[in-house]
Amino acid sequence: MVSAPARLLEAVAGSRMAFFVGKNDTGKSTLIKQIARDMDVSIIDSDIGQSDIGPPTVVSLGERRGERYAMTDGYFCGSTTPAKHFLQLIAGSARMAKRVKKYPVLVNTTGLATGNVGRALKTEKINSLVPDLIVGIGDGLEYLDAFARAGATVLHLPVSPLVKPKSRSERARLRQKVFREHFTNARNVTFPFSGFSAERSLLFNGRQPRAAGGLLRLDVSGNEALVVTSGRLSSPKELMSALNVDMLHIYTPGDLVNALVGLLDGRGKFLGLGIIEAMDFEEENIRLFSAVSAFRVLQFGSIRLDRKD
Repeated sequence: MVSAPARLLEAVAGSRMAFFVGKNDTGKSTLIKQIARDMDVSIIDSDIGQSDIGPPTVVSLGERRGERYAMTDGYFCGSTTPAKHFLQLIAGSARMAKRVKKYPVLVNTTGLATGNVGRALKTEKINSLVPDLIVGIGDGLEYLDAFARAGATVLHLPVSPLVKPKSRSERARLRQKVFREHFTNARNVTFPFSGFSAERSLLFNGRQPRAAGGLLRLDVSGNEALVVTSGRLSSPKELMSALNVDMLHIYTPGDLVNALVGLLDGRGKFLGLGIIEAMDFEEENIRLFSAVSAFRVLQFGSIRLDRKD
């Protein structure tokens, strides 16, 4: 069994938080697993596309349970890619860091680590979490050295020759496998709109003036409005003028089918994922495919997931 380098184990043992940076296929996850075999740590898995702890789309906090690491909390980011989800990814990582009970904690990250966008994401994530140990694996990570001048220990490691690159299709298959495992005990459950609040959408979060004919739902906030309509909206400009808004979001109930959502309890704790099966705006209820039997907050995501795949 391959072990982590001795100098890395020593550095991790003397740290509070070790933050791992590297492009795809550099062995970040493998190295973290090696360390976790040798010492009792917590893990924040923020690789939302290739999760080892918790389902994809979720920043997960893992703690040792016997010989395995189990997810104890999470933060739904809504996507399997950090693109356009920097705020959720950074916020989720910061929230999980506040809930760590055992140190040191190891932070796994996405492969978006180089170029202008990758540097910006990792820089602000490090600034948010303030790790005292930063481990860069592979090339293109010289920018991490700036944090050594700000008080962190920065180690640069080469990519292990044992790392086997994965193709895009292999990554997709692994994600599907983990999603299927997360929904193993899921079933169709119906919840009334009145029983939960929603986040990350204007839907359910605006004032509701009297809806015109053909509109199933109308939410207005500031200079924008969201409508759910049973068919084609005949005159969007006239509706915008009547509502005095500059932006109009138009949906049909079918547009929401298969949308992946995060489900939270009344204290904001992540309970699990759900897939929207149907939204009935006349009966005012939502049907979800989920293992979660009760929730108080629904967070809309940015991807669809067909449970038949």
